[in-house]
Amino acid sequence: MMGGSKTYIEATTANHAQGTDPEWGAKIGDLGKVDKDEVVKHSSIRLANALISKSKKYERSYKHLVHIKGKPFVLAIAPFEQPFFWTQNDNAICQVLYGYKKPIFKDIPEENRREILGHEYIDFIEKPNGAEVPMGYFTNGEMPEISAVIFSNTATFGKVRALSKDPCPMVFEHLRYNKKGLTAHHRVTPKNGYVETLLEGLHVYHNPTARHPLDEKFLQDNDVTHHWYSFEDGFPFDDAKDEALIQRMTIGVRPE
Repeated sequence: MMGGSKTYIEATTANHAQGTDPEWGAKIGDLGKVDKDEVVKHSSIRLANALISKSKKYERSYKHLVHIKGKPFVLAIAPFEQPFFWTQNDNAICQVLYGYKKPIFKDIPEENRREILGHEYIDFIEKPNGAEVPMGYFTNGEMPEISAVIFSNTATFGKVRALSKDPCPMVFEHLRYNKKGLTAHHRVTPKNGYVETLLEGLHVYHNPTARHPLDEKFLQDNDVTHHWYSFEDGFPFDDAKDEALIQRMTIGVRPE
């Protein structure tokens, strides 16, 4: 029950494809070799696959259930499709849902401001076999049954470690949104000085073409970032707070 109305949520994960490396195969020594563009490309394909699968499940069975008819239906997706999946931030899910790749901008450091020159969009991603995977399922009107998507690239065991009282020595390398500057805050913080809440890193992407729009009071928390798409402006916008968690890596320290 959210904001006085019922909302139904289905949870799923984006997993690795057959023949590709699983997320648990990550080796810390390979982190410096990660190609961010390739991570986002592969994740977009796998996230789209999870989204399509659950959309078909809704059409096949969920929509016929009496208690779900006429109610918002939300899909919660967590990405675990490749090593270093968490480096994708929210880039892949924005492509999948809104067909939005990135802003085209020019930084003016001496004035501490960024001038937006335009926006880059993406219609599809080509798989290794040549097949095209469409992007922008929330903006092309193909999935009105999905009211919104909940997403997080930080809902990992690192979250458990951040919230626990585990005495094991460790440090947290984290990126946080810098609302007043041109680059994100990049910090390395010891366990005894690191603070993270349960909801930090959680995103809610609203579907502008939803048949049953999500209640505005749904998950209204200062640590949750909500995203909407403006057809009038042609790009997504959000309510991210300053210092919002973008990504986090946990590093265990072995005392000699």
